[in-house]
Amino acid sequence: MNDSPRLRGLVARLVTDDELVINRGSRDGVKEGMYFNVLDETTDNIRDPQTGEDLGSIERIKVQVRVTSVSERISLAEVYPPRGRIGLPSSIDVLMGSRPRSGRLTDEVWPDGTRVGDPIVYVTGPLACYLSCLPAGFWSWARSA
Repeated sequence: MNDSPRLRGLVARLVTDDELVINRGSRDGVKEGMYFNVLDETTDNIRDPQTGEDLGSIERIKVQVRVTSVSERISLAEVYPPRGRIGLPSSIDVLMGSRPRSGRLTDEVWPDGTRVGDPIVYVTGPLACYLSCLPAGFWSWARSA
């Protein structure tokens, strides 16, 4: 297993309903085609309510993105797999109520809760989190259906 630290950053801007900018670029080692998970910050640094002790963090994934354009300090990335395409991801989006790709920004928060300031972490590829990228609650919904 590779013990080197993973490249981390933050969502710097939501550009459209399916594109965002991250605050890492070529000087940080980002290249076109790299994948990042956008993480749920509410599962970072969980503290024990009695003792205040840091209990650790859980990487809960909101969405995965693929870098499409890189500059020195920032990168543009799009949702991966793309919303609104035929196949399993599209079906899941429909079942969970996600909007199809619009090409424009309609809200300051995406349906999965992604917003400016969310932490991001580099992953090796799209299959690294394919099933874990399913929306929270999907498996309990699927079992009950």
